[in-house]
Amino acid sequence: MKYFIYRFSPESVGLQPANQLAIVCPSQQRQSYLSVGFPEQQVFTVADFSLLELLLFFKSQPSIDDIFSLDEGLIHLVGILKAIFTDEKNAWETAYAYKDKKLMRQTLLPEIKQPSLIDPCETDVLPAKFIIKPRGEDSGRGVAIVTAVPDYFNPTEYLLETVETFDTMFTCDGIAINGEIGYFFSHEYVGNILAIKTDFFNIIRTNSHYQSNDHLIERLEAATQAVLTRLGTDTIQPFHAEFFYRTKTDELSFCEIGKRFGGGQIPLLVKQAFNFDLLATYWDLVNNAAVPKVKDYQRSPTCLAVTLAIFQNGRQQAPPEIAVPLAFFREYPQQPTRQAKSLADLRYLLVFCLPGNHEFNQTFLSLRGYFDHEQRK
Repeated sequence: MKYFIYRFSPESVGLQPANQLAIVCPSQQRQSYLSVGFPEQQVFTVADFSLLELLLFFKSQPSIDDIFSLDEGLIHLVGILKAIFTDEKNAWETAYAYKDKKLMRQTLLPEIKQPSLIDPCETDVLPAKFIIKPRGEDSGRGVAIVTAVPDYFNPTEYLLETVETFDTMFTCDGIAINGEIGYFFSHEYVGNILAIKTDFFNIIRTNSHYQSNDHLIERLEAATQAVLTRLGTDTIQPFHAEFFYRTKTDELSFCEIGKRFGGGQIPLLVKQAFNFDLLATYWDLVNNAAVPKVKDYQRSPTCLAVTLAIFQNGRQQAPPEIAVPLAFFREYPQQPTRQAKSLADLRYLLVFCLPGNHEFNQTFLSLRGYFDHEQRK
């Protein structure tokens, strides 16, 4: 039996029942898994998701073929469990290389171009500006540009690194099979992702270079493969990688990578632009007794898919008006006293499609009034 540890709903990852797939979830999610068709005997709950509680649970299970998760907050624990209860004894090392951002940087040295770690105890003169970030958090929580080492800095919980100069951040998403990229798709952020703390919006869109520079897409795929090879992978592993790009020098620099699908509805963007179901493909691969060969798939988009995320700005917020049909819309509870600190502080999330870059530029211009007035007034 394969065991999938996940604290959230099955719908969030497109999960469907399978004969040899068991679920380990919180008690409040048990009914969600039963409602999509999982038999009662394949849905387990634990009192909490501490390492000890999970160790005790798996110690009592008779047959364990695999233990895995798409829950980034638990990846390091799942790696330990996998190393103990399956034949993959090095699984904990791979898991921590993805979970701990300092270990990730150290593992990728010196082959991968990336920001440099800063040790304030060994550096006489610090850069004028540098980055502080938690070693194990996600969604951009706690990431900030600083000019001095903050009082709360603790090297066991935080890292310091140099600031990269870039024009664009690209995302690379897909599935690796036996360590090699099987399916690959790229998107880009519009603007600096750290600016959500002042602008309160973020846009993810199909990579504009699909229409003008296929070579850059190929470079992104090769750079992602180099990272995956260095860090190691599971037999079937989704990935969400981010790269900085500097147009003037045509340089790519690695930001970070996760063993999961990208947020901001990226699997839906892939489905809309490439007519490819990333989530369904992943579960087909996971549930196959033997790992199949990669099937042909559409590598160039037929349209441009966009996610527009609006974040809490501490005031009343109306949704933006988009003059095209929406593929997805979700409103999150209003928090009038809270201003966004990370990508988790959402107010609205919209997904829509446009024919190409020209139409995207027109739509972006039409939203300028909303961004400048509604979001920042």
